[in-house]
Amino acid sequence: MMIKKVKLIILFFSISSYSIAQNAWSVYEWKVKPQDVSTVFNICNDYLSQAGNVTEGTTVALYEVMFAGDGFEATHTLNIYGDMGSMNKAYSTVQDSDWFLFIEKLNQFIDPVASLAGRAIKSYNADDDSAPIHQLWVMNVSESDKFVEGWNNLRDKFPPDNFVELGTIVSGREDGVTHYVLSAQQDFKDLVEGGNRSKAESDAWRKFRSERGETEMVRSFARRLVKKWN
Repeated sequence: MMIKKVKLIILFFSISSYSIAQNAWSVYEWKVKPQDVSTVFNICNDYLSQAGNVTEGTTVALYEVMFAGDGFEATHTLNIYGDMGSMNKAYSTVQDSDWFLFIEKLNQFIDPVASLAGRAIKSYNADDDSAPIHQLWVMNVSESDKFVEGWNNLRDKFPPDNFVELGTIVSGREDGVTHYVLSAQQDFKDLVEGGNRSKAESDAWRKFRSERGETEMVRSFARRLVKKWN
């Protein structure tokens, strides 16, 4: 897909618990004016609901940004995810006139924000993507091997019961970002309360933070699902 105005974010997610398979998802990150939100949804829904417009093996999901720090301009993201073969097919296929008309309509009501690409390192419970809220932490990790090994060891010992993923960003980096963690939540209560950690798990997190190397939290934000198409 050759798109100049609509900018693309590509991250990579695995689809089974403890998986390191490099399955992909991509995100169009937009700023949409409040009066145009319903129009953007309708444009997406009209196109993506048509048979053949979503590549087999992929899912497209529209999210609205719930909470974000200062400087994060996006209000919506359009995520595309699936196995690597299907994602590769989606981005290798020559697009028809309907696609370009879809983009032309969309460009009248969105302001593209940023783009980047990366891959999943490890995920848990990724076979269940039903939780509508995603909390993301985007970091600048100085010692990747040390950080990843420590995070994997901690999560293997204390596996989450929700979808959680660690990944790395390899293209389109800004502000030094290198890694991200995504945690899926069912509702606002889960988002703000978090899990109840045991003393052993809390101690393990403190040990991880003291041994992971220099790490800077660059950005965090939460997004909520509007609709999926597949």
